Amino acid sequence: MLVSGPMIGSSQLDAIELDGDVIVDASATFVERLGYDRSDLIGQPLDMVVPGCAEDHLVELLIKFGLHQPLPPTRSVELKCSDGRLIPADARLLSKEPTLELGFECSSEAINRQVVGRYKDIYETVAEGIYRCSLDGIQMAANPALVRMNGYDTEAEMLRDVNEIDRKWYVDPNRRTEFFEALNRDGLVRDFVSEVYRFKSREKIWISENARLVRHDVTGDGLFYEGTIREVTSQVSSQEKSENHAKIAAQAPGLLFQSCLKPGEDVFFSFASEGCEDLCGLRPEELLEDAKIFVRRINPADRPRITLGIETSAKTMKPWSDEFRLRRMDGQDIWVGGTATPELQSDGTIVWHGFVNDITERKTAQAQIEKLAYQDSLTGLANRARLHSDGESRLQNALGANQSAALLFLDLDNFKSLNDLHGHRAGDDFLKETAGRIGNCISPEHLIVRLGGDEFVILMAGVSLEAAQAAAHRLVLELG
Repeated sequence: MLVSGPMIGSSQLDAIELDGDVIVDASATFVERLGYDRSDLIGQPLDMVVPGCAEDHLVELLIKFGLHQPLPPTRSVELKCSDGRLIPADARLLSKEPTLELGFECSSEAINRQVVGRYKDIYETVAEGIYRCSLDGIQMAANPALVRMNGYDTEAEMLRDVNEIDRKWYVDPNRRTEFFEALNRDGLVRDFVSEVYRFKSREKIWISENARLVRHDVTGDGLFYEGTIREVTSQVSSQEKSENHAKIAAQAPGLLFQSCLKPGEDVFFSFASEGCEDLCGLRPEELLEDAKIFVRRINPADRPRITLGIETSAKTMKPWSDEFRLRRMDGQDIWVGGTATPELQSDGTIVWHGFVNDITERKTAQAQIEKLAYQDSLTGLANRARLHSDGESRLQNALGANQSAALLFLDLDNFKSLNDLHGHRAGDDFLKETAGRIGNCISPEHLIVRLGGDEFVILMAGVSLEAAQAAAHRLVLELG
């Protein structure tokens, strides 16, 4: 019998025991959290408390993933309470022998992840495939674009089928070795172009892949890797027609180019594809005539970093890669990503083979996701998650500079009475007005956080005690 939730790290998990898909036992914490009697659950299907688990192949996938350590993979679910409420949770396989046990973590982290997960429009509609994979080649997550790219109808179907990426993904098995060498060496892989198979049909296609290695916070051991994949079959096929452009074709699609640096001269373009005009409104012949016309389109704040990166690439003969802002000829500002591989010629000339492509959609998606995760939706202030994310680093920076820090806590009196007398809309307006007044008193470089309800926190790093006291005095006067 399950008496209490098993311990995973520092979190206690609610747990149930299954016979197939039928509940045969439940921990006291699970029963208490969901508001059932144990007798209400025994003999009932798992779907009663985890709606949709059969369609999502929850148990099947957890068993498959549970064989791959060191990180026991989880799946996001919702637990159904006796009163019909749904509680976000992370489901994890605890044991297969002698019985099948599942654990459910209803932590604030799980809730935050699922709150962000409700805004999945970007994840589900972006053109690039997005994935997570175990280090031994088991696909753990895939967005709809990647599912379609591999010929499947649903993520669950793909996750059940995709194994042994080493043998079944890359046409050239050596690419897998090269991929992992770069991943382990640098912690990330950018614009890794390879010929691969669609998993279901075994059709050969070309893809460009970006990935990062996720490591354990304490041990530094690799846990899994995740990234994006874009199919570039048409671009590679068209470039393969010209032997002279074979190295350019091996790069990801976009504005394909060759740039050269001869001893004692400035960098110039020796080739620019027609994609240049689509990207920024400049014709290829304009770039060939004067490379500086492209440089002048780069945001001034980004130019020094770009120049330094190219100089470093020339000195070390290592690839250059960066993301920067570019103003089109029509006045529109976009984000672009660029990468290029240098090659030293016999006469000392360095030739870069590379590309630049529009990543505005991805940058916008990242900004939207960060906003959803770290911004209070009512007041626009930072939320509790942002405080946890940024607070420690701000304090460490202050301590490292031998500076002081202050934490101001603000709790509004009689706010509940205001809500009760005038309604929640009036309460919301009052909170927004309060947030604005706090912003008027506190310098923008400090972190203003709405913890929830009528509670606010101001983290002031790098300030003296006198400055913090003065800020607190201004708050008292402003808020009355």
